[in-house]
Amino acid sequence: GGPDDSSEIPPPPPISVEAVIEEARRETAQEIQVAIHEGNAPAWARGVDPDDEDEELIALEAGCHTVTAYEPAKPTLPPQRLDPKHPLVRLKDEGNDAMRRGDFDLALALYSQALDPSVNDKTDRPDAAMKRTTNKDIDGVLYCNRSRARMQLDEPDPEGAMTDADAACKLCPDWPKPRARLAEANLALGFYRGAMLACR
Repeated sequence: GGPDDSSEIPPPPPISVEAVIEEARRETAQEIQVAIHEGNAPAWARGVDPDDEDEELIALEAGCHTVTAYEPAKPTLPPQRLDPKHPLVRLKDEGNDAMRRGDFDLALALYSQALDPSVNDKTDRPDAAMKRTTNKDIDGVLYCNRSRARMQLDEPDPEGAMTDADAACKLCPDWPKPRARLAEANLALGFYRGAMLACR
């Protein structure tokens, strides 16, 4: 081949980091749109605000499949596994109502009362032993909710919130919400590495 040989391959154009990132962004956006269309996108990808998760759960319980996060083989999360008739769960529900009304001090008091080991949850049976009967799901949800309440106080308590979120993570390792609470508390304290680790 001489100098006028046209079969020579030209050098590839330089790779632009911005172009690679933009291409990845486009692909991710496309994947999310497909996932939303097929009904198996996570809440954040569907534009569901994390604070509206309760409404999403209510819709799920009502059998409304349009908001189902993962259509095939939905895992049941701790809040969905609770017995609504359990006295501690009723206290939790009262705390949740207080949270919705913005009465965070009352919510904190109700969650704390439900977590108090001296609470006799058999108040309707005076002959029952004075023992608090509970399980990991109930306590995990209570600690997670109390962590949220602590962060919403007029004077937030991120240390207490972090302790509660950590307890909830240990009790309910299959539930992502306590990890978000742990990350939130770490961020409030300026523990950025802790916040990142909580999300893994």
